[in-house]
Amino acid sequence: MTQKVRYNAIVDGIQYTIVGTETTEHLDMVTQIVDEQYRMLKETLKDATPEAAAILLAINVMSDYLKKQTENLTLTKKVEKLNARLSTLEDSTKILEKELIRANSAENKARCLLEEIEAQSLKVKEKVCCRN
Repeated sequence: MTQKVRYNAIVDGIQYTIVGTETTEHLDMVTQIVDEQYRMLKETLKDATPEAAAILLAINVMSDYLKKQTENLTLTKKVEKLNARLSTLEDSTKILEKELIRANSAENKARCLLEEIEAQSLKVKEKVCCRN
């Protein structure tokens, strides 16, 4: 079980206490990004209330999150397809390796038979030469 930590985040000069299991480094980065984006929204929309800026920031975050989720899903499907293709290729490789072993065995048998035939052919030639 991961241990919960208390983290003090400061956004736009206001302190918020976050309780969670993320690392301090992670929460530092998140807080910095939220603070920067919040300040940029307030500068861009000077008449926006703090609540409106927070809602717009939340909408931006969810938009980015959904884009990343979609990208993640696409990549996950691609990985699944690649893994299936890899499995098929591994199966084909095993089949080809077995065929290669059989072909090598057949080639060795054929060489042995050819050597025997050549040896018998020499014996026949010797007998024919000796009779003449």
